[in-house]
Amino acid sequence: MSRNNWLIASIFLLFGSISFNLPAFELKLLTENSPPFNMSAGGGNFARGDQVVGIATNVVREVCKKANVSCEITLRFPWNRIYQQTLERSDYGIFSMARTPERASLFQWVGPVAKNKWVFLAKADSSITLNKLGDAKKYIVGAYKGDAKEKFLTDNGFNLQTSLKDDRLAKKLDEGKIDLWASSELSGQMLAKKLGISVKQVFVFGEIDLFIGLNKEVPADVASKMQKAVEELNKSGRIYEIQNSYFR
Repeated sequence: MSRNNWLIASIFLLFGSISFNLPAFELKLLTENSPPFNMSAGGGNFARGDQVVGIATNVVREVCKKANVSCEITLRFPWNRIYQQTLERSDYGIFSMARTPERASLFQWVGPVAKNKWVFLAKADSSITLNKLGDAKKYIVGAYKGDAKEKFLTDNGFNLQTSLKDDRLAKKLDEGKIDLWASSELSGQMLAKKLGISVKQVFVFGEIDLFIGLNKEVPADVASKMQKAVEELNKSGRIYEIQNSYFR
Protein backbone atom coordinates (compact mmCIF):
# COMPACT_ATOMS: atom_id res chain seq x y z
CA MET A 1 0.00 0.00 0.00
CA SER A 2 1.34 3.42 -0.94
CA ARG A 3 1.94 6.05 1.73
CA ASN A 4 -1.02 8.14 0.45
CA ASN A 5 -3.37 5.19 0.41
CA TRP A 6 -2.23 4.19 3.88
CA LEU A 7 -2.93 7.72 5.14
CA ILE A 8 -6.43 7.81 3.63
CA ALA A 9 -7.24 4.37 5.07
CA SER A 10 -6.02 5.50 8.50
CA ILE A 11 -8.23 8.60 8.40
CA PHE A 12 -11.30 6.51 7.52
CA LEU A 13 -10.52 4.08 10.33
CA LEU A 14 -10.06 6.92 12.82
CA PHE A 15 -13.31 8.70 11.97
CA GLY A 16 -15.18 5.42 11.70
CA SER A 17 -13.99 4.52 15.19
CA ILE A 18 -15.00 7.91 16.58
CA SER A 19 -18.45 7.69 15.02
CA PHE A 20 -18.88 4.10 16.24
CA ASN A 21 -18.02 5.02 19.81
CA LEU A 22 -20.21 8.11 20.08
CA PRO A 23 -22.76 7.54 22.85
CA ALA A 24 -26.33 6.94 21.67
CA PHE A 25 -28.97 9.48 22.71
CA GLU A 26 -30.39 8.51 26.09
CA LEU A 27 -33.89 9.67 26.90
CA LYS A 28 -34.94 10.10 30.52
CA LEU A 29 -38.67 9.54 30.88
CA LEU A 30 -40.51 10.64 34.04
CA THR A 31 -43.92 9.55 35.24
CA GLU A 32 -46.11 9.57 38.35
CA ASN A 33 -48.24 7.09 40.28
CA SER A 34 -51.48 6.90 38.32
CA PRO A 35 -52.74 3.28 38.30
CA PRO A 36 -53.33 1.44 36.08
CA PHE A 37 -51.46 3.62 33.55
CA ASN A 38 -48.20 4.14 35.46
CA MET A 39 -47.35 3.00 38.96
CA SER A 40 -44.64 1.74 41.27
CA ALA A 41 -44.53 -2.04 41.64
CA GLY A 42 -43.84 -1.50 45.34
CA GLY A 43 -46.60 1.06 45.80
CA GLY A 44 -44.28 3.95 46.74
CA ASN A 45 -43.73 7.37 45.22
CA PHE A 46 -40.35 6.48 43.74
CA ALA A 47 -39.38 3.68 41.36
CA ARG A 48 -37.00 3.16 38.48
CA GLY A 49 -36.60 0.78 35.56
CA ASP A 50 -38.52 -2.49 35.82
CA GLN A 51 -40.09 -1.34 39.10
CA VAL A 52 -42.24 1.10 37.11
CA VAL A 53 -45.24 -0.76 35.70
CA GLY A 54 -48.69 -0.12 34.24
CA ILE A 55 -50.57 0.00 30.94
CA ALA A 56 -48.98 3.16 29.57
CA THR A 57 -45.56 2.26 31.01
CA ASN A 58 -45.56 -1.06 29.19
CA VAL A 59 -46.59 0.64 25.95
CA VAL A 60 -43.86 3.27 26.38
CA ARG A 61 -41.28 0.56 27.04
CA GLU A 62 -42.22 -1.23 23.82
CA VAL A 63 -42.21 2.05 21.90
CA CYS A 64 -38.64 2.74 23.02
CA LYS A 65 -37.52 -0.77 22.12
CA LYS A 66 -39.16 -0.71 18.69
CA ALA A 67 -37.75 2.76 17.96
CA ASN A 68 -34.30 1.67 19.16
CA VAL A 69 -34.16 4.55 21.65
CA SER A 70 -32.47 4.12 25.03
CA CYS A 71 -35.09 5.12 27.64
CA GLU A 72 -34.57 5.35 31.39
CA ILE A 73 -37.97 5.36 33.13
CA THR A 74 -38.32 6.90 36.59
CA LEU A 75 -41.43 7.41 38.70
CA ARG A 76 -41.35 10.40 41.05
CA PHE A 77 -43.65 12.68 43.03
CA PRO A 78 -45.21 15.22 42.66
CA TRP A 79 -46.48 15.85 39.13
CA ASN A 80 -45.63 19.57 39.19
CA ARG A 81 -41.98 18.77 39.85
CA ILE A 82 -41.50 16.23 37.05
CA TYR A 83 -43.48 18.42 34.66
CA GLN A 84 -41.12 21.33 35.30
CA GLN A 85 -38.05 19.10 35.01
CA THR A 86 -39.17 17.96 31.58
CA LEU A 87 -39.65 21.54 30.42
CA GLU A 88 -36.15 22.48 31.59
CA ARG A 89 -33.99 19.48 30.60
CA SER A 90 -33.15 18.75 26.98
CA ASP A 91 -33.02 14.95 27.28
CA TYR A 92 -36.25 14.50 29.27
CA GLY A 93 -39.78 13.36 28.54
CA ILE A 94 -42.90 12.82 30.63
CA PHE A 95 -45.92 10.47 30.50
CA SER A 96 -48.85 9.82 30.66
CA MET A 97 -49.99 13.32 29.80
CA ALA A 98 -53.08 14.91 28.30
CA ARG A 99 -52.38 17.16 25.32
CA THR A 100 -54.22 20.30 26.39
CA PRO A 101 -54.25 23.57 24.39
CA GLU A 102 -52.01 25.18 27.03
CA ARG A 103 -49.41 22.41 26.76
CA ALA A 104 -49.57 21.82 22.99
CA SER A 105 -46.68 24.09 22.01
CA LEU A 106 -44.47 23.25 25.01
CA PHE A 107 -43.56 19.68 24.04
CA GLN A 108 -42.98 17.31 21.18
CA TRP A 109 -45.80 14.79 21.36
CA VAL A 110 -45.64 11.02 20.91
CA GLY A 111 -48.74 8.87 21.09
CA PRO A 112 -51.36 8.24 22.09
CA VAL A 113 -50.10 5.52 24.42
CA ALA A 114 -53.41 5.10 26.31
CA LYS A 115 -56.93 6.49 26.63
CA ASN A 116 -58.49 7.93 29.74
CA LYS A 117 -61.84 9.18 31.02
CA TRP A 118 -62.26 12.05 33.47
CA VAL A 119 -65.01 11.35 35.98
CA PHE A 120 -66.61 12.56 39.17
CA LEU A 121 -66.57 9.90 41.87
CA ALA A 122 -68.87 10.03 44.91
CA LYS A 123 -69.21 7.82 47.97
CA ALA A 124 -71.03 4.61 47.14
CA ASP A 125 -74.04 5.60 49.29
CA SER A 126 -74.23 9.16 47.90
CA SER A 127 -77.50 10.42 46.45
CA ILE A 128 -75.74 12.86 44.10
CA THR A 129 -76.87 12.73 40.47
CA LEU A 130 -75.49 14.92 37.69
CA ASN A 131 -76.97 15.55 34.26
CA LYS A 132 -74.40 18.07 33.06
CA LEU A 133 -71.00 19.42 34.13
CA GLY A 134 -72.47 22.58 35.69
CA ASP A 135 -74.60 20.54 38.07
CA ALA A 136 -71.44 19.68 40.02
CA LYS A 137 -70.70 23.31 40.91
CA LYS A 138 -73.07 23.23 43.87
CA TYR A 139 -70.95 20.53 45.50
CA ILE A 140 -67.47 20.56 47.09
CA VAL A 141 -65.18 19.08 44.46
CA GLY A 142 -61.64 17.84 45.07
CA ALA A 143 -58.97 17.62 42.35
CA TYR A 144 -55.28 16.76 41.98
CA LYS A 145 -53.21 19.96 41.98
CA GLY A 146 -51.39 20.67 38.71
CA ASP A 147 -53.32 18.04 36.79
CA ALA A 148 -55.12 18.73 33.49
CA LYS A 149 -58.45 17.95 35.17
CA GLU A 150 -57.87 20.70 37.71
CA LYS A 151 -57.09 23.18 34.91
CA PHE A 152 -60.17 22.15 32.95
CA LEU A 153 -62.53 22.48 35.90
CA THR A 154 -61.03 25.79 37.07
CA ASP A 155 -61.43 27.19 33.56
CA ASN A 156 -65.08 26.09 33.71
CA GLY A 157 -65.75 28.09 36.86
CA PHE A 158 -65.19 25.49 39.59
CA ASN A 159 -63.85 26.47 42.99
CA LEU A 160 -61.87 23.38 43.87
CA GLN A 161 -60.22 21.85 46.89
CA THR A 162 -56.87 20.57 45.64
CA SER A 163 -54.21 18.20 46.92
CA LEU A 164 -50.81 16.98 45.75
CA LYS A 165 -51.90 13.41 46.42
CA ASP A 166 -54.91 11.57 45.02
CA ASP A 167 -55.08 9.30 48.07
CA ARG A 168 -55.72 12.36 50.25
CA LEU A 169 -58.65 13.26 48.01
CA ALA A 170 -60.03 9.73 48.27
CA LYS A 171 -59.82 9.93 52.06
CA LYS A 172 -61.46 13.37 52.10
CA LEU A 173 -64.30 11.93 50.05
CA ASP A 174 -64.68 9.03 52.47
CA GLU A 175 -64.64 11.44 55.44
CA GLY A 176 -67.27 13.69 53.87
CA LYS A 177 -64.89 16.66 53.52
CA ILE A 178 -65.55 16.77 49.77
CA ASP A 179 -68.66 15.65 47.90
CA LEU A 180 -67.05 14.73 44.59
CA TRP A 181 -63.61 13.62 43.55
CA ALA A 182 -62.47 14.59 40.06
CA SER A 183 -60.43 11.60 38.98
CA SER A 184 -59.46 9.35 36.11
CA GLU A 185 -61.97 6.53 35.71
CA LEU A 186 -59.64 3.56 36.17
CA SER A 187 -57.10 5.26 38.45
CA GLY A 188 -59.71 6.48 40.90
CA GLN A 189 -61.53 3.17 41.13
CA MET A 190 -58.29 1.24 41.64
CA LEU A 191 -56.98 3.63 44.31
CA ALA A 192 -60.29 3.64 46.19
CA LYS A 193 -60.32 -0.17 46.19
CA LYS A 194 -56.73 -0.24 47.48
CA LEU A 195 -57.68 2.12 50.32
CA GLY A 196 -60.83 0.17 51.16
CA ILE A 197 -63.10 3.07 50.17
CA SER A 198 -66.39 2.39 48.37
CA VAL A 199 -67.07 4.86 45.55
CA LYS A 200 -69.28 5.14 42.52
CA GLN A 201 -68.97 7.00 39.25
CA VAL A 202 -71.63 9.68 38.85
CA PHE A 203 -70.54 11.60 35.73
CA VAL A 204 -68.03 11.48 32.87
CA PHE A 205 -66.81 14.98 32.04
CA GLY A 206 -64.05 14.18 29.59
CA GLU A 207 -62.46 11.50 27.43
CA ILE A 208 -58.87 12.04 26.38
CA ASP A 209 -55.82 10.44 24.82
CA LEU A 210 -52.62 10.18 26.86
CA PHE A 211 -49.22 10.96 25.35
CA ILE A 212 -45.50 11.13 25.97
CA GLY A 213 -44.39 14.76 26.06
CA LEU A 214 -40.77 15.27 25.00
CA ASN A 215 -38.67 18.34 25.73
CA LYS A 216 -38.49 20.56 22.64
CA GLU A 217 -34.71 19.97 22.43
CA VAL A 218 -34.96 16.18 22.09
CA PRO A 219 -33.70 15.40 18.56
CA ALA A 220 -36.55 15.43 16.06
CA ASP A 221 -35.51 12.06 14.62
CA VAL A 222 -35.90 10.49 18.07
CA ALA A 223 -39.46 11.83 18.38
CA SER A 224 -40.20 10.72 14.82
CA LYS A 225 -38.95 7.16 15.38
CA MET A 226 -40.98 6.88 18.57
CA GLN A 227 -44.14 8.16 16.89
CA LYS A 228 -43.70 5.66 14.07
CA ALA A 229 -43.30 2.90 16.67
CA VAL A 230 -46.57 3.93 18.37
CA GLU A 231 -48.40 3.80 15.06
CA GLU A 232 -47.01 0.36 14.23
CA LEU A 233 -47.88 -1.02 17.68
CA ASN A 234 -51.38 0.39 17.37
CA LYS A 235 -51.86 -1.01 13.86
CA SER A 236 -50.72 -4.47 14.97
CA GLY A 237 -53.14 -4.46 17.91
CA ARG A 238 -50.33 -4.67 20.44
CA ILE A 239 -51.44 -1.59 22.42
CA TYR A 240 -54.91 -3.09 22.77
CA GLU A 241 -53.36 -6.37 23.98
CA ILE A 242 -51.31 -4.59 26.65
CA GLN A 243 -54.37 -2.75 27.98
CA ASN A 244 -56.51 -5.88 28.08
CA SER A 245 -53.82 -7.84 29.94
CA TYR A 246 -54.52 -5.69 33.03
CA PHE A 247 -58.19 -6.66 33.18
CA ARG A 248 -58.14 -10.42 32.64
